[in-house]
Amino acid sequence: MRTLIVCGTRYGSTRVIAGWIAERLGFDCLITDVKDAQEPGGFDLVILGSGIYENGFMPEVISYIDKHIKALEDIKKVVFGVCLETEGVFVNGKIHPSSPRRTMKNSCTSTIKYSEEITLLSLIKQG
Repeated sequence: MRTLIVCGTRYGSTRVIAGWIAERLGFDCLITDVKDAQEPGGFDLVILGSGIYENGFMPEVISYIDKHIKALEDIKKVVFGVCLETEGVFVNGKIHPSSPRRTMKNSCTSTIKYSEEITLLSLIKQG
């Protein structure tokens, strides 16, 4: 499945997570910054990721969605938001040795567990 992953990121965490998603999906993925993103036409799946700031997506990601809303209507799409650090968690499908079974506490006051990541990716693969 030809997949476009568009990232809006300030500090790089969203880009790292986009890489994890691409790795686990195993699809033909193009990961790009929202500022350089091409039109979504020609892709089977579009994944839109953004850092969360002031309780919302980055303005650049919202603008990309608004600009390409018609094309996105006919394409499978997934949206994810990131408000966490990516150090000391799962990398390349393995637990970082310094923090076995660690959960990631993020600034949104929720806890994201590895099993939730697997569930999300399973849903994407199922269609």
